[in-house]
Amino acid sequence: MWRALRAAAAPVPICGDVMVDRPMPSGNLVTAPVSDLADMLRTLQPERLPGEFVYVTWPETKPRPDVPILATVREAEGETLVLRAADAEALGLPIHLRAAWITLNVHSDLAACGLTAAFSRVLADAGVSCNVLAGTYHDHLLVPAEQADKALAALIELQRGAETRDNQCRNCLAILTGPSCAQCGQARFVEADRRMSHLVRQFFDNLTSLDSRFWRSLLGLMFRPGLLTRDYLDGRRQRWMAPVSLFLLANVLYFFAPAINDFELPFGDQVPGAMALAANPALQSLDEPRRERMRQNSGQIHSSWTANWVTRRVAERDAAARSEDPSSGYSVADYARAYDARSADVSKLLIIMHVPMMALMSMLVLWFRRRYFAEHMVVSLHLFAFVLMVTMTVLLPIEYLVRWTGWPIESGMFKLVFPALIVGYSAITFRRSFDLGWLAAIATALMVLAGLLIGNVLIYRFVQFAIIFALT
Repeated sequence: MWRALRAAAAPVPICGDVMVDRPMPSGNLVTAPVSDLADMLRTLQPERLPGEFVYVTWPETKPRPDVPILATVREAEGETLVLRAADAEALGLPIHLRAAWITLNVHSDLAACGLTAAFSRVLADAGVSCNVLAGTYHDHLLVPAEQADKALAALIELQRGAETRDNQCRNCLAILTGPSCAQCGQARFVEADRRMSHLVRQFFDNLTSLDSRFWRSLLGLMFRPGLLTRDYLDGRRQRWMAPVSLFLLANVLYFFAPAINDFELPFGDQVPGAMALAANPALQSLDEPRRERMRQNSGQIHSSWTANWVTRRVAERDAAARSEDPSSGYSVADYARAYDARSADVSKLLIIMHVPMMALMSMLVLWFRRRYFAEHMVVSLHLFAFVLMVTMTVLLPIEYLVRWTGWPIESGMFKLVFPALIVGYSAITFRRSFDLGWLAAIATALMVLAGLLIGNVLIYRFVQFAIIFALT
């Protein structure tokens, strides 16, 4: 049990100009200091001292009153004293705060971290203000007198949770002082979280909640160009999925969708026209002028030397096949089928190559903005995530509609709408992300997309061909 506050005592200095006359327990209760947060909370032992205490101010020029001074703080404006309420009232001093005194009996190490934050958080959650006096052995809390019971209950609950480990985060082992961990953000784990109902509820909550980060990010990406990018660059990141995560999600979804654009090039589009004719017997039914135009087609920029790779490989496999069975053989058409079987999947995996190419082009065009390369990468990740999502949600349905209605996919409107959409979306994104005017934003979008197209032709198509060739 605590003894009553001493009638008179000299103040004990604890830190600079702060002086505290600490009420002491009866008997020798001094223990070794505790520095581990979990141990401190498990042995917190909060106890309210009897009586009421007050904050008053006292001019330094006047002799101190002849009453027990429990704590002092010397400031430029004067001294703050903590007295018993009865003593302050007897002196007729103005009272700034009537407080209850709660001592934490744990011998907390002065160098320990986290204890003050832990009890401050639970008291704040309970709506209790707190003034802390730290002594060598204990922490002393002065809380509004009318909130003393609420404060003591919150501190006792904090200790109880630490004793039973109910207040320990299962993810990072930090002490929980609320429904979620202040250190890692994970919600408090409860026994119901082990059940299947929790898993199902979590799935449907994330799937159907328009306020979830996934749906919020997806809707923002599709209908508010540049918003996610600008928020990320300005440090407002909590509401949105990370740019890399959003891009990878779009890429995974795109991986399972049919390829219908220039990211995927079949064998016939990667080789000279003469080899494409040989690889596809169906093309032999074309009229002679069209076949002649195909023969004149030199293919991709890399085709002048990569076509020789194909020729040598086909010859080697043909010789090997005939050595085993003279009636068999291996043709360019056989290799084309093997190539096309790999083409779609490889091309979808390589789409990410376009992101750094676009970022580099953006950085070159906007060099005068002096932005980090990583910031241009964020813009590129969001732009390509949009392109992939539009491909799946707009272009694929249109393609199926075209097949069903017979509307020619070569229609001028179809060819113009998608590029115009990409240019417009890119211009708005650049305008919002880098504070550009409309003309500068449109010019930037056109130059960046033109540079991306050049990178696609010069680099991406060769890398795609080389990897598929290595796999086939």
